[in-house]
Amino acid sequence: VPDDSWTARCLRRALTAAHRGERAVRSAVVIGGYPWTDLAPEAVALAFGAYAAADGDFADSVLTAVNMGRDADTTAA
Repeated sequence: VPDDSWTARCLRRALTAAHRGERAVRSAVVIGGYPWTDLAPEAVALAFGAYAAADGDFADSVLTAVNMGRDADTTAA
């Protein structure tokens, strides 16, 4: 992922917030007021953030991703 890309910036924000839990990750990544959820940088960052917030536990990371909402089927997949 290019270091100066939107995706990289979203990933950094998600991973920085992960230790504070799923709500912090969602707040750090989701573009407020943007109703569409089909943004790849957002979905990728939420998925990695969920994994980090769940300390790498697969089942917990899937549940965390689903609980974040937005495009939850993509994020959890």
